[in-house]
Amino acid sequence: MLLGAVFEREIAFAPRSRGLYIARAVYAGALLAIIATCWLVVTGTQSVATAGDTARFGATLTRILAPLQLTLAMLAAAMTGAVAVSTEKDRRTLELLLVSRLTDRELVLGKLAASLVRVLLLLLAAVPMFAIAALFGGVTFPQLARMFAVTVAAALAAASIATTVAFWNAK
Repeated sequence: MLLGAVFEREIAFAPRSRGLYIARAVYAGALLAIIATCWLVVTGTQSVATAGDTARFGATLTRILAPLQLTLAMLAAAMTGAVAVSTEKDRRTLELLLVSRLTDRELVLGKLAASLVRVLLLLLAAVPMFAIAALFGGVTFPQLARMFAVTVAAALAAASIATTVAFWNAK
């Protein structure tokens, strides 16, 4: 397998942690609270009478939520990428992994992919919130798909850099 035993071990335990369930619920709840707050601000300051008004609201909401999600995904990916390697160093199990039959590619890509699973699950929790924004109008589902693709690519880049630095750093 391309990702190896490290990824299989991490994928068996990481998505089932209680903290990840709580993080997904808090993230989706925070996005829903932002949507509700924006709706209350818009309806409190101007009348929403036509479909064009709701479409403008949906587009504005997406312009607010998309950069927020991009930033949070990049920070979370960088943090989980670095923590995945530093945990192995702190437990002194990285040396054991290095002398095992795992190839360098399996070790690095396994740690990288396992750290990205958490971020991808958070992004998956945000899909219904962005679908709500799309239902208002002003943004289409293909646009949302492209936005999520950019977010995943940026998270991958951030996690790659953080994992590289964590492997390279002595402590």
